[in-house]
Amino acid sequence: MKLRLGADRPKGRHSGPAAAKLGTFRRVTSVRRNLKTWGSVWGVGSRTARAAAYAFSLPDIIRTVRGRTMMRFAKVHLAALALTAATGIAAMAQDGPLGVWIDHTGRGAVEISECDGALCGKVVWVADQANSKGCGLEIIGNVRPMSDGTYDEGWIYDPDKDAKFDVQLIPLRDGTLKVVGYKGLKFFSQSFIWRRAPADLQRCTPG
Repeated sequence: MKLRLGADRPKGRHSGPAAAKLGTFRRVTSVRRNLKTWGSVWGVGSRTARAAAYAFSLPDIIRTVRGRTMMRFAKVHLAALALTAATGIAAMAQDGPLGVWIDHTGRGAVEISECDGALCGKVVWVADQANSKGCGLEIIGNVRPMSDGTYDEGWIYDPDKDAKFDVQLIPLRDGTLKVVGYKGLKFFSQSFIWRRAPADLQRCTPG
């Protein structure tokens, strides 16, 4: 019967990056051990042999340090991006519902601002000049900030129904504004999404 050398040799448990690191460690250890032995044969001290061993393993050391440096740089870069995103979200949350918003119909824009310690909103743009008589009309009033980051306890006027409703304003993380109209109980409510108007929006002139 023929023997096959190495046929029954168990496979290593390391693979991928772990195997590469283990191989580098073994090469460096082998070089240092051999140089120490050669140092004894050549009559040089252990310090000299150790210095030579480090010189031989320098490329491996450089590659290891460079890899760790790149990994740290990547982590710092990702942390900076996360901080920038968080800062942007915080800035939007700080502004809250203040500003100019295109309503859910796209037919008008409302500017929400501070009015006597509360928030109010007036029409500042209309898509159709036939509705220009609504320019300057106050359709949101007496809205106040709540402890949960929303704005409530105010009213909103619906020109289409010629009626007032209770209103809740909820700034969303994507920069939009959720407008919730209700009558007494939010269980019977209706929600709409308003979007920020462009900075170059041509404002209408109250008649």
